[in-house]
Amino acid sequence: MSRTMLRKAQRAKSSPCGNSDRSHEKFKKACLNHGILATNNEHDNGVDFVTYSYNPQTKEKVFKTVQVTKASLQFRKTKDNQFTITKLLEQISDEIDIVAILVEFDPYDLDKKNINSGISGVQDFWFLIPIDVYCHKKMYQHYLNTRVSWYLNIHNKFQPPLDCAYNAWYLFDTEDLEPETNRFLNIKPRKKRNTTTAV
Repeated sequence: MSRTMLRKAQRAKSSPCGNSDRSHEKFKKACLNHGILATNNEHDNGVDFVTYSYNPQTKEKVFKTVQVTKASLQFRKTKDNQFTITKLLEQISDEIDIVAILVEFDPYDLDKKNINSGISGVQDFWFLIPIDVYCHKKMYQHYLNTRVSWYLNIHNKFQPPLDCAYNAWYLFDTEDLEPETNRFLNIKPRKKRNTTTAV
């Protein structure tokens, strides 16, 4: 897996697609709750939203392009709350900065607190994943990936890198995603070589 698998960006179509499904509406609302402005891209060129925020340290404006997708619940006889994500790399534009995944969780036991959120009852889980993390093989080392889809059990403790991606709304304020990508993937930054020579 690599970023080369992403599809090339396409020119916008002349007619808007008017996509206003639940996941998009929930994404806009969640962004507002975190002080982020999310603007729908009404033309189908592979970018669902462009977000606007600012870095609290540098005060610089920060723009991000986002692909939003919703996980599907797998109906089984067992009560494992297994979700499927079918957003393939080949379906994602190479213009995307962040993949946002919504998991709508409706537990059988409404009083039991979820191991990840610490909250009981019906709730939404958002995973904000830098594109270079989504394209990396480490993204799927703890999650079954069939190349057609990958699977997430919401009752299990989130494993790397989803533990970092869960509710990572601060990414929209982050100008450079590379350090965060390395942190998500537990990759230590390379040390700069000492080019000075002894006299």
